Amino acid sequence: MPNTQSKEVNLTKRVQTGKGMRYCPVVLAANGRVKPDLVIINGQRERHPEGAYYLEWRERGKRVRLSVGKDATDASSRRQRKEAELNALNNGVAVVPDNGDNGHRSLAAAVAEFLDETKLTKKPKTLAAYTTALNYFTESCPKLYVHDIERRDMLKFSAFLRDEKNQAPRSVYNKFENVMSFLKANGIRGLVGKNDWPRYTEEEPEIYEQAELDKLFKACDGQEEKDIQPLNTDADILEKQRSAAQDNYLAYQKSNSPLAHRYEAAMDEAKARIDTVRNTIRGKDRDVQERMLRVKELNEDQQLITDRLKDPGRLRPRVGFDAFATGLVNHVVAFILLSLAMAIVVTAIDRAALSAFFENVFDGF
Repeated sequence: MPNTQSKEVNLTKRVQTGKGMRYCPVVLAANGRVKPDLVIINGQRERHPEGAYYLEWRERGKRVRLSVGKDATDASSRRQRKEAELNALNNGVAVVPDNGDNGHRSLAAAVAEFLDETKLTKKPKTLAAYTTALNYFTESCPKLYVHDIERRDMLKFSAFLRDEKNQAPRSVYNKFENVMSFLKANGIRGLVGKNDWPRYTEEEPEIYEQAELDKLFKACDGQEEKDIQPLNTDADILEKQRSAAQDNYLAYQKSNSPLAHRYEAAMDEAKARIDTVRNTIRGKDRDVQERMLRVKELNEDQQLITDRLKDPGRLRPRVGFDAFATGLVNHVVAFILLSLAMAIVVTAIDRAALSAFFENVFDGF
């Protein structure tokens, strides 16, 4: 029985616009060729060298998008081949893929089916994570069929996340892992080795016991406590906003509405603001801990000074009368002896000086 899927294939390019990333129609020349980097936005031609080209068609009523790289000529050829393939299927003709392996599934169809199953069996957050990871993968991988994917495609995907999407090492690992789960579900195993996986450093979170938290807030003065509590409230409000944006994003994404990108941006913005608030809270917690340590040191110093002031002897040791008298006598005797020695020396010098004087004066008499 002939297929009833649409045989029309559109070619778009995903570029950055004033409203975020958008799939925009390409500009065709008079001979039907694609003009490189030219797209139509709000009815106007604009040049956008960034982004990749995408094929777009429908299978069983669902829109399917497939990244076909950044080369305009290659993207146009891929569109023509896809149209021929869909036209043949609509007329009941068995289509043999380009690699000669009949029966291999297209990457776009496999992704769509995997996400449909994930939606039925996993939580919305898990579905959102798989959706983002596979969207990025199809953007970085130009392969048409799942079984054409190679180790090199996964290595390129890891570099694509790191260099073009500016993902953190842990985010790169998570998305890489999600794509590997997708490939495993499609019977592809052992594609990469242990050393091919992205690496990241696991930061051990600082854990506070309840007693430590009670001590922390007890050490806060009124202003510090007023500063921290509203931040926790703001973080909770932002988390609710992020959750609501995520729900709207998933709903609009399911209906292929362009509003999905708006809620995706709102979701990312809320997450960034949550991270900022959390970092501020952690900074204030550290300030309070440092203040507690300083207060403890000052209390210890104050106690030491108080103890010494209570006992003057600890500031200047007491001296007994006998020891005091002995010291005084020793000082007096030493002074007398020094005076006698000085007198003897001075007298001898005076006599020698006077004798020399008289000899010089009366030498001629």
